[in-house]
Amino acid sequence: MDILYFKLFFVILAGSCVQACVGFGLPVVAMIFLVQWFDFSTSVALCQITGLFGVSYITIKYFSKIQWKILVPFLIPALLIGMVCVYYSVDLNVGLLKILLGAFLFLLAIFLSFMSDRFSIKANTLSGIITGIISGVFNGFFGIGGPTVALYMLPAIEERQPYIATVQFYFLLAGITSLSIRLEKGALNTTHLGYIGVSIVAMLIGTVAGDCFMNKISTKLMKKIVLAFVGISGLIIIFQQL
Repeated sequence: MDILYFKLFFVILAGSCVQACVGFGLPVVAMIFLVQWFDFSTSVALCQITGLFGVSYITIKYFSKIQWKILVPFLIPALLIGMVCVYYSVDLNVGLLKILLGAFLFLLAIFLSFMSDRFSIKANTLSGIITGIISGVFNGFFGIGGPTVALYMLPAIEERQPYIATVQFYFLLAGITSLSIRLEKGALNTTHLGYIGVSIVAMLIGTVAGDCFMNKISTKLMKKIVLAFVGISGLIIIFQQL
């Protein structure tokens, strides 16, 4: 069996476990590796089609806890801008996208490491629209909109389950809209079915495991580990393209 199946399984497993625990993480972790194994658009599409199963599980389980008043101002611009950016991202230079992704991951890790405890966004209509636009851009081009979602929703939703439920519902809608465009553009085909199957199995296992540990592990420690990993990997992606 192709060793790529095993590598893909463990990457998706780790990313989905992190996402179930802290609300985001699968695209951040997975895209670091997937862009080395597949072309950029395929990497995003594979990540999104896999992620839909995990976020669907969390959304269904905690649907009653979704904070609609906080979500809606963010959701609408995020989805609209995200769809526009997906169309443009498909035709952009792949090397440039990888460099931009690497720079984004590195700067994001630096910002969240040093500023997330001192910087918070007050959840209101204006901040929801602004952060929704930013998240739509990042999600549309890179398939990574989670960190912006967290910056907006973490200060506004103090309880863990409502926060997770609200974030995952956004990812569900964003994933459906973005993936439909990428599939139309031919990002995935029948040669990717095996990779999709392996990724879905890994996602389901990781999501259930992460959900079980959600209230038992230190989110703060996990975030530190993920951010350090993301920052280093961002630099690696940049240097590989130079």
